[in-house]
Amino acid sequence: MTTTLPAAPPRRPRLSPATWDVVVAVVLLVLLWQLVAGVLLPGSMAVSSPVDVAVQAWADRGLLLRNTWATCQVAVAGFATGNLLAVVLAVGFVLSPLADRVLSQFALALYALPTLVLAPILKVFLDPESTRVTVAALVVFFPTLVSTAAGLRSATPETVDLVRSLGGTRWTVLHRVRLRGALPGLFSGLRVAVPGALLGAIAGEWLGADTGLGIFMVTRWAT
Repeated sequence: MTTTLPAAPPRRPRLSPATWDVVVAVVLLVLLWQLVAGVLLPGSMAVSSPVDVAVQAWADRGLLLRNTWATCQVAVAGFATGNLLAVVLAVGFVLSPLADRVLSQFALALYALPTLVLAPILKVFLDPESTRVTVAALVVFFPTLVSTAAGLRSATPETVDLVRSLGGTRWTVLHRVRLRGALPGLFSGLRVAVPGALLGAIAGEWLGADTGLGIFMVTRWAT
């Protein structure tokens, strides 16, 4: 006769310490926000309390959802375009030292210009939708370019020489060694690019758009 042990009760999932840190930080930030709005600056038009913000957001939930969706579409298009161009150009920098010397300086000068300065110039040559996508792409372009290029150059000379000694071409070195070594840097750049794409999309919408969080903010400020 065999004895069947009772099944162990299912374990409830526990939050990781890192998740708890985020939760505590958010709670403290909201409490600090409430303290500033309710105690230090009561009745101020510059700082609204989180309760007032939540109530107004719920009242405007339809408008917020529609405009958020429009901004997300622009941000996704800019994210994909800017990061794709950044990866292609980073590969070109590694394969061609001449392109690295010439185009890297141009990219640095372009990044040094404020986005809100470039946006009106782009608006002259592009339609409004393309302008917003281009602004979002420019914001994410340089961080991904720098992190990807640094990752591609991180391959050790010994590894590159080993692949070449076994008959590998520079394309083999690029595929087998450099691209794989660049993945951590690439993903770091992509992580930074996500909020950058959203901010770029909103900044592009400030110049004129039918829908989007940027134009929604402008019209709310005006009223």
